Amino acid sequence: MRVAELDYASRPFNWDATWQLIPTGPATASEITTKRRDSAHITFDISAQEGGNSGDLSGVALLKGKQADYAEGQCALRFTAINGILNVSQDGADADCGGGMGVFYAGRYVASDQPLKLDYDLLSLGLARSLEEDQTLRSLLKADYQSLVEFSGSMMTGDPSVDVPGSQIVEMWMRGLGATAMFMSTPDSRFWVMVMAYDGQGKPHVRYYSNAPQWKTRLPDVMQAWYQRRSGETTLPLDFMP
Repeated sequence: MRVAELDYASRPFNWDATWQLIPTGPATASEITTKRRDSAHITFDISAQEGGNSGDLSGVALLKGKQADYAEGQCALRFTAINGILNVSQDGADADCGGGMGVFYAGRYVASDQPLKLDYDLLSLGLARSLEEDQTLRSLLKADYQSLVEFSGSMMTGDPSVDVPGSQIVEMWMRGLGATAMFMSTPDSRFWVMVMAYDGQGKPHVRYYSNAPQWKTRLPDVMQAWYQRRSGETTLPLDFMP
């Protein structure tokens, strides 16, 4: 986020620091520790996460001015000092650089010992279209509001619903976890939400919410299909939430 970057840009740059990625979403995180070894080298240690997948890489980069370069096999990283920001670029696939599927280290980093706490919500993620809709979803979903935010690692448009003409469908999934939620809305602020949940023993079940009275206890076609795909051969418990 641009605001987070501006907060740190005016600070003095120091290669001896711990850096946190300015994430593009709540499912992405990365931390880099850099240390100047001598006038021509820095050491680095990276730990990153994308959804349920992770990646780690450490090494020594050749330092020249405000830029440090690392290359090993098919992986190449460039660390660039830009005011108080560390910019990292990556050349190489996720696995080439020690990352799990979808885990990359590129991005803008700020000097901080703790991960950034950015206030993502359904409005900033584009699922709610106004403050009023965001408040409606908070009231409807309660604790699962935050679950839905955290599950929005990747979002894709789903198949249109025959049962609810004119609706918009978004399917959510996270790397390493698979499909995590489904969100459907209409222009008149009606919502249907299905969220994966887990009990104390880690057993999965599905929670279903809607603020449309006629759909409180039954699933529209596209959500029935999503639920059946998630259930597979074993039917998952389904909770119809008030």
